[in-house]
Amino acid sequence: MLVAAWSSTLFAQIPPPGGSRPGEVTTRRTGDADSTVLFVRPVDFYRQDTLQTGTLDPHTHKYHPAQRQVPAWGHLGNLGSAHRRHYFDLIETKGLDIGQHQYDLYRRNFTDFRFYQAEIALTEFNYSQGLDQLDGILEARFGRSFARGVNTSLDYLRINQEGAFQQQRAKHTAFGFGIWYDAPDGRYDGLYHYGSNSIVQEDNGGIVSYDDLRIQQLVANVPVRLNDALTVHRERAFSMQHHLHLIRAVDSLPGRTLVDLIHTGGYRTGFVRFSDATLTSDIGYYGAFALDDRGIRHFIDWQTVDNQLDLQFRFRAHADRPRYHLLKAGLQYRYTHLGQEPASRRVNETFLNATGRLWLTRKIRLSGAGYLALTGQSGDFSLQGDLAYETDNGGTLAASLLLYSRSPWVTEERFYVTQQPVWELGLADYTHVRLQVTGELPELDLQWGGAIHLVDNIVYYDTSRAPVQIANTRQVYQAFVRKGVSVGKIGLSAMLALQEAPDQLALPGWIAQGQLFYTDRWFKQRLLVRTGIEVRMTGDYRGINYFPLTGQFHLDDTRPVEQYPAADLFFAMQVKSGFRAFFKIENASAYFLDQPFVQVVDYPHFEAYFRLGLWMKLFD
Repeated sequence: MLVAAWSSTLFAQIPPPGGSRPGEVTTRRTGDADSTVLFVRPVDFYRQDTLQTGTLDPHTHKYHPAQRQVPAWGHLGNLGSAHRRHYFDLIETKGLDIGQHQYDLYRRNFTDFRFYQAEIALTEFNYSQGLDQLDGILEARFGRSFARGVNTSLDYLRINQEGAFQQQRAKHTAFGFGIWYDAPDGRYDGLYHYGSNSIVQEDNGGIVSYDDLRIQQLVANVPVRLNDALTVHRERAFSMQHHLHLIRAVDSLPGRTLVDLIHTGGYRTGFVRFSDATLTSDIGYYGAFALDDRGIRHFIDWQTVDNQLDLQFRFRAHADRPRYHLLKAGLQYRYTHLGQEPASRRVNETFLNATGRLWLTRKIRLSGAGYLALTGQSGDFSLQGDLAYETDNGGTLAASLLLYSRSPWVTEERFYVTQQPVWELGLADYTHVRLQVTGELPELDLQWGGAIHLVDNIVYYDTSRAPVQIANTRQVYQAFVRKGVSVGKIGLSAMLALQEAPDQLALPGWIAQGQLFYTDRWFKQRLLVRTGIEVRMTGDYRGINYFPLTGQFHLDDTRPVEQYPAADLFFAMQVKSGFRAFFKIENASAYFLDQPFVQVVDYPHFEAYFRLGLWMKLFD
């Protein structure tokens, strides 16, 4: 929500290759379903999902949100730190956008919030703890239905991480509370939501010298570049979505038309602040950005009002399946008061939005979504179309085409430090064309795909830590394959992703991940266990560093990022379907390798360390 432009994309995690597609929210389902608990999301209210109890899977022992991505994202080495994609893809934003996406995975938003409809109370609890009290992540969800169509839901995330090195403390909190009112007469549904996100991150600028890692017995004593720098992101939002069912379904005959009038709106406010009050020893780190030796500060705040009105038509596609042709179109108005200390401005934006889905046959689906900015960031647009074929055994073959153009982000075009301008640039619009093909065959445990990206006017941050735009079109080529194999109780799951990208993006040419594991049932079939080793590795790539003042990753040619086989040893277990736990030694490679695990220059990861975690789902 940093601005209203983030309302639909800010917290959305980019799906793994072969994942969900616009107009069809896909839920991977494992384990037994509890039919008394349903949930909907504002992003696609008319698709109801049944809550699954779950089972052990390749992600059970992954507590870090960056590791849950496929492929895993890179980060600064500790839980809660800034992160970036290793596998190139579009960060799609809509309209005015600040351009601070380094903490997206730790946020929660309205569009993906789960509104539960639970006949009995649901509580879901996920907790992971390291050896230190200040090293944990807690995720909790709650849902309960009451009389007369009132359903309540709660979502909570807390990250508390001290970090391996000095001045690395992370304290992030995300909270969401929602009410879904399902009118007894069936003519109205209302979703009401309050959400907040707080990102508090100490910044140390990285270690001073890699030689110190060998000299110091404790990494906590290794000198770092910054001693008093702090990044704070705070956001609050009140959101709502109203569904007035003008024509309701009375039977399941194909061709029956349903018409809905949908209003989505809300108010958002927040700020981004970086500050360092003691520049005595830090002034050399900031260089030309240190405009006042009394301290350094960057501050942006915003208030946004957003309203969108859509008219939606649905037609039953098949009498024996809950599938609908869909056409939705409407207008959106957004007002933002943006303060970029010391300047401020008001931005009025209007968008034309449309979404469609058509079942050409019982197995072939054509879907699309797009928008066009009419005022404000006028000329911005997004248009994506998808053609998917579904096999009888749940497999898919899909092709998609994306056409996208956006205006420069706020901090790309204009940046102030201590109320003084550092750069004011006249950047051209960024454009992106992506052609992607993916496939999945569940009976073979196989996923594959490839993509071609044509990107124009890429903005990257060079070694001076300032934005630079590439004026001509560049290409990115990608391919991936993931395969699982099992022989008795032994299993292997491996993924390889290849890409060729411009050198300025500092991305690896290949990414490999694999798990070798043993699965069995112990104690008279009552305890399901999964234990093994997971290895993640990328090819060498150009040095990339992180500058907390701008909140951006930038080129650093002092040293490349070298390949490192990061190995985790894990043991996971499940009792019945409502309780899971794991134990793991993360970065066990450090026991055998002298070089540190680094994904961003000057930001080594933790050495080998122990973690435990548990997950519970309770119905009461």
